[in-house]
Amino acid sequence: MFATCRYQSGAIKYAKAHGIGIVFVADGRSCWLVRDDRVAADTDWEHVPDYIPPIVGWVIKGKKRITLASTKHGQYVKELIGS
Repeated sequence: MFATCRYQSGAIKYAKAHGIGIVFVADGRSCWLVRDDRVAADTDWEHVPDYIPPIVGWVIKGKKRITLASTKHGQYVKELIGS
């Protein structure tokens, strides 16, 4: 299941109990870490490096474990959908 808003903890528990994979679709800046006091998500796109994608998917694998889905590591999404 894909969503553009955050999942509530009950939804994550339900998905895990029923073998449903969930992905949080987010702004690409959410995967960019910066070393100063700026929040990457608040940075104008003109200042974001070209290697940061405009949209990312965060694969949620339990309450405390999330993984960034990417074209380089598609196995995580494949695991989710059972392929």
